[in-house]
Amino acid sequence: MRNYKLVRSILLFILFLFISNPFIIYSQQQKSKEKIYLENIGVMASSNIYLNYITISFIKDNLVNKSKTINYDNYNKISKTVNRILGQLQNKVSELQSQIKLSSEDAKLLSYIKDAYKFLIDDTELLIKYLETKSDKDYQAFLRKHNKLYDELKKMFDNNNDE
Repeated sequence: MRNYKLVRSILLFILFLFISNPFIIYSQQQKSKEKIYLENIGVMASSNIYLNYITISFIKDNLVNKSKTINYDNYNKISKTVNRILGQLQNKVSELQSQIKLSSEDAKLLSYIKDAYKFLIDDTELLIKYLETKSDKDYQAFLRKHNKLYDELKKMFDNNNDE
C-alpha cells in the first residue's frame, strides 16, 4: 500500500510536469517575444532619431550656407511634419512605458528615446519659429540649440551603451 502511494505521488508529479511544461515554455517564449519587440523598438527609434536629426541638419545647412534654393515655405512644411511625427512617437513611447512592465534597463532605454524625441521636438519648434519670422534672433536661438543637439544625443546614447 505504501509503495502504491509513493508510485501514485511520483506519477502525479510527472503528470503535473507534463501538464505545466507547455505553460512554462509559453511563458519563456512570451518573455523572449517582448524582449524582441523592445529591441526592435530600440533599433527603429534610433534610426528614426538619426534620420530626423539629419533632416533638420539638412535644412540648417541650407540656411547657414544661404543656399539659392531656400524655400522657406517648403522647409516650414517639412519641419512641421517632422515635429508632428516626433510628437506622435514620443506619445507612443509614453504609452508603452505606462502599459507594460519593463525591466529597469528597458525602462531606462525608453526614457532615453523619449528624451531624444523631446530634444528633437524643441529643435524643430525653434526652426519653425525662425522659418515663420525669419528674424535673426530666432535664427540664432535655433542655431544654438541645434549645435548642442548632436552632443546631447551622442552623450545620451553613449551613456546607455556603456551600461
